[in-house]
Amino acid sequence: MLHRKRFYLLFVLFMALPFISIGQKTFEFNTRCQKAYHLIMMMKTQAGDALLDEEIKANPDNLIPYFLKNYIDLFTLFFHENGAEYKSRIKDRDLHISLMKQGPRNSPYYLFTQAMIYEQWGIIKFKYEENLSAIWDFRRAYLLIRDNNEKFPDFSPNKIILGPMQALIGTIPSNYRWMTGILGFTGGSVVQGMALLHSYVEDSGALGRLFKEESYFYYAYLKFYILHQPDAVMQFIKDKNLDIVNNALYAFMAANLALNNHQAAYGLQVIEHMKKGPEYLDMP
Repeated sequence: MLHRKRFYLLFVLFMALPFISIGQKTFEFNTRCQKAYHLIMMMKTQAGDALLDEEIKANPDNLIPYFLKNYIDLFTLFFHENGAEYKSRIKDRDLHISLMKQGPRNSPYYLFTQAMIYEQWGIIKFKYEENLSAIWDFRRAYLLIRDNNEKFPDFSPNKIILGPMQALIGTIPSNYRWMTGILGFTGGSVVQGMALLHSYVEDSGALGRLFKEESYFYYAYLKFYILHQPDAVMQFIKDKNLDIVNNALYAFMAANLALNNHQAAYGLQVIEHMKKGPEYLDMP
């Protein structure tokens, strides 16, 4: 009799399984995440991080907050140049990658988020002179975003990774191309890469607006250093009406590029007028 009751109980539980709610990981770039991203790109990292924590509490299955927390690692480590801080945060790389791999594979964000994290850590590692490890992270980023672009060609954010990487590959001298080919860095050209990135810069669609702030930053630097068009870049900053007062990242960019374009007076003016305070990431 007891065995029969257990059998009935197991049968009922088995039949109920399809109706039991099991949390599924998602990539939901909702309004709160978009606001957090905007704050982080302004260098208001603490406020952005607080919003991400709110989202994690309210929607624990959403992976986008963890993806955006990697931006905070990038900016913090890049501007602070602190070796101890680097050692304490480097574990975030593997954690964030492993979390992204829990997302739905049929989402364009599945490979995109992984590629972005690898690319960002490639930048960080170069900053901290871990050059060989940085190259491997860039390699992973390039292969992932190339794969994602083949699977989801209409997912325009692919361009903010694929475009810059193809442009940079295109600057490698031809006699070294065999080496980049072995590493998987193939198919890149300056013209093609810059065209991809520019098409995202001018994209007015919903996905085009999502990473717009980031695309402006990449485009300005690549146009300055790869296309060697400094005057056009300074005009681009003005034409796009970039907020170099409230956005500390844009202010840093404008001042830095102005200095390298022998416009020190303008660079100083930018620094003097930009807003500063404890709400902004410390940028020595």
